[in-house]
Amino acid sequence: MYLPSDSDLAPQISAFLVYQLANFISVWSRMGPRCSHDSFANLLYTNHPVANDEGRLLRAVGRIKIIRYFIRKWAITQSVSVIEQLKAGIRYFDVRLSIPDCHTSLTGIHVLHALYGRQLSYILFEINRFLMSHKKEVIILDFNHFYNFDFVSFKEFIKLIENSFALKTLTPRCPLSGLSLDFMWKYGYQIIAIIPYHYSDNQMKISWIWGPESIVSPYPNVNRLDHLFKFLEITLKNHRKTHKECFYVTQAILTAKFRDICFHPWSSLKETFSIKCTEQTVSWISSFAHPSFFNIIMCDFINYYNFCEIVAYLNYQLID
Repeated sequence: MYLPSDSDLAPQISAFLVYQLANFISVWSRMGPRCSHDSFANLLYTNHPVANDEGRLLRAVGRIKIIRYFIRKWAITQSVSVIEQLKAGIRYFDVRLSIPDCHTSLTGIHVLHALYGRQLSYILFEINRFLMSHKKEVIILDFNHFYNFDFVSFKEFIKLIENSFALKTLTPRCPLSGLSLDFMWKYGYQIIAIIPYHYSDNQMKISWIWGPESIVSPYPNVNRLDHLFKFLEITLKNHRKTHKECFYVTQAILTAKFRDICFHPWSSLKETFSIKCTEQTVSWISSFAHPSFFNIIMCDFINYYNFCEIVAYLNYQLID
């Protein structure tokens, strides 16, 4: 199967996004934005300790640097940068954040997945640069995991978001039934920021914070494709029966178990699980009987098997 490059994808995907449904109410409650799992886990550092999202045992074993090389092979979930993902059409970003422990030389807020990645400020800068040159593009930032944060560091995180983007681009909370691209273009909104209410009820007073009630994202936590798609079909159909007014994420991902890593020590998440999973996901969504059930579709390694193109084509079908 043809594997597209980012330069191949960018022109057609970008043109599509500018066109799609300017007057369609609740565009994301019925359509399927492209979404990357652990979006910024394309670059993870082995020259720093194991990240604080892992347990004590792995952090202790991970003091040996060569072990961290093995950890990285099983922790990387994407192979392209945030800018390359944006150019490929990804518009929902799944974000995990940490304040690194004091025994590291890292400062500030970092992304992570078993190992620490880039500083969040650099990633937000790149996203803002893209949005400034693409005024009609809209993204969702789903900040769903926070490690080692307290009230002070969480306030710093909120300030970082506000300083990284023009406040006028941060979409205020509103019912999804009133959200459309036409509405967002009219007022210059480009970012929906979903953030859990962890540290203060005062967060609810910040108009641009969309709370955890605005999204449902069932986690399969399985390592077999047959179990995965059974789970996805059941949860997807159950959600459609409830008619909840919220974003819904279909997590088309496999999770490696400890025994999987032990049986494949020289392999990686990508080679053992993710590439096969992305391939089967593309086939599954292409033949799914009710494509209108989909909302946000999440995958690892989004630059394989025409994932972005297939989801865009799904949108075209729904428009027609």
